[in-house]
Amino acid sequence: MNNYKILGIIIIIGLVFSIFAATIFSINSSNEKKDYNLTEFNDGQLNLTKNDLNGIKTVNINLKQEIGGVKINFTDKDNIYNITSDSKDPVKFNYTKNGDTLNINLESNRSDTTFELSNKYQYNINSDIAIGGLTANFENGDVKNFNSKIILGGENLILTNGNVKKINTTINTGGANILGNAKNKVDMNSEIVIGGINMEPNGNLNLKSHERLGGVNAESYTSKDTGYYTEYTGNNISDNVINLKSQIQIGGLNLI
Repeated sequence: MNNYKILGIIIIIGLVFSIFAATIFSINSSNEKKDYNLTEFNDGQLNLTKNDLNGIKTVNINLKQEIGGVKINFTDKDNIYNITSDSKDPVKFNYTKNGDTLNINLESNRSDTTFELSNKYQYNINSDIAIGGLTANFENGDVKNFNSKIILGGENLILTNGNVKKINTTINTGGANILGNAKNKVDMNSEIVIGGINMEPNGNLNLKSHERLGGVNAESYTSKDTGYYTEYTGNNISDNVINLKSQIQIGGLNLI
């Protein structure tokens, strides 16, 4: 690959995660640390156990955050979820039940929010962040759909030992770091205006990539130009392959 393209990829990805780190630091340094208890949420609770809502099988989480970081991970606890926030600003929070489905809605102006989700339920997660970062560790989780939208910032997606079927991510300015492979096939779509993607799929990747201005560093992958997309195929395809369709306007993609 042209050395200038590779350099451009590295610069874009470095810029992306500098923005990510700077954003998180600014939130942590300016906010007074505080975990909300049950009565300080406007509506709802910080956590629900299986005894609170019997019969729940699917949990839909809708998160809208203006500024700050979001962390999501899965635990072996019976609690359907635990949520903590370090913000002084009020967090709007509520939930509704519809048959065997639990719907959770959370809105925050400025905070760092952590979700601990039980691995005993299946989740659909929608995250909408204006300025900030997202880290989602899918290990031991069961996620049917994961949708992420970020205007300015970055996301870190850890797929290793998780069960996640579909991922859709849209980033205006920023990028994504995608590590490992899930226990199953993952269908993923990524759209980035300015930024890049860094991936470590261990060769288990089928990639359709289009960059308007940028390049792909994928020396160990077989490539084929199909017109609008360039297809890259890994050398270790198995049942837990990632099928990624990537569109980047300005930036690049690095495959480890």
